[in-house]
Amino acid sequence: MIVDSHCHLIHEKNELSIDEIISNAKKKGVSKLLNISTNKDDFYQCIDISETYKNVFTSIGIHPHEADQMNKNIYEKILKLSSHKKVIGIGETGLDFFYNNSKKNMQIDSFLQHIKLSKHTNLPLVIHMREAETDMLDIIEHEYKKSPFSGVIHCFTGSSKFAERLLKIDF
Repeated sequence: MIVDSHCHLIHEKNELSIDEIISNAKKKGVSKLLNISTNKDDFYQCIDISETYKNVFTSIGIHPHEADQMNKNIYEKILKLSSHKKVIGIGETGLDFFYNNSKKNMQIDSFLQHIKLSKHTNLPLVIHMREAETDMLDIIEHEYKKSPFSGVIHCFTGSSKFAERLLKIDF
């Protein structure tokens, strides 16, 4: 079974329709897709797509480029939507210090809130990490020591040493 563990079916750069993308994936042997939300405006559309297509699931979260969107209301919305049967992850969240589309402190705060959501819901994190290895590792290891959580690093620019440390906690 082939699973696309990270796709953006509603990305503005998609040249094909969602039907065509899913059909092409099926023709290539992809049996399930995880459609990732990246901002508050994606949440309901991603859930609607997962309800429309049996083989599409979704994650709910705020991308580090959009970290300024994260607040108490969005936290509560993610928490509420995470109970939907087709929501299988929290994120895309993380740290991106390469582009710095959001301030570093806002990215860290948003990431910490997503970790809290992951722990509360027992759903894995979908983590974006670019040029933020030290901060990412410090945060994950510190928070994991408090109480375990799981996740996958999607945009990975880290070292093999970084990867090995994450593998030790089953990421």
